[in-house]
Amino acid sequence: MYCPNCGTETNPDSEFCQKCGTNLKEGMRNTCVPPNVTYALPLKSTGLAAVLSFLFTGLGQVYVGKIARGIIFVCVGVCIGILSTILMLGGIEIDTNGELTAYTISYFIAGAAILIAYLVFWVWQIFDAHNLANQYNDALRQTGNPPW
Repeated sequence: MYCPNCGTETNPDSEFCQKCGTNLKEGMRNTCVPPNVTYALPLKSTGLAAVLSFLFTGLGQVYVGKIARGIIFVCVGVCIGILSTILMLGGIEIDTNGELTAYTISYFIAGAAILIAYLVFWVWQIFDAHNLANQYNDALRQTGNPPW
């Protein structure tokens, strides 16, 4: 039997809870209150997962335990950043005097398009980190074990 006030396990013959002093004989004898659940692993903060992904692509995924996914996101982010920079700067033509003579706009447009695609990916991975933290916490609450 458990105390209906504090959840402490009590002796079935006790009249009062040894922890909080609640009268156990006043019609609450059959009330079963499970003790507070403590998890072996702490819950993951959904806000922290999102902030980490905001600061650096893939870091939120690593925080919630999806390490391979996070590393892939980091690699994708770095590759897209390098590629868009090369394309945006690749169209610049400088003469022997160091002056800008021409700029091929197609390089800039291609680099800008890749950069926009990266921004969409960046926003999505922030939401993904938040959702993964929720999934982790839900599984931990239901089973007591991490989902991955």
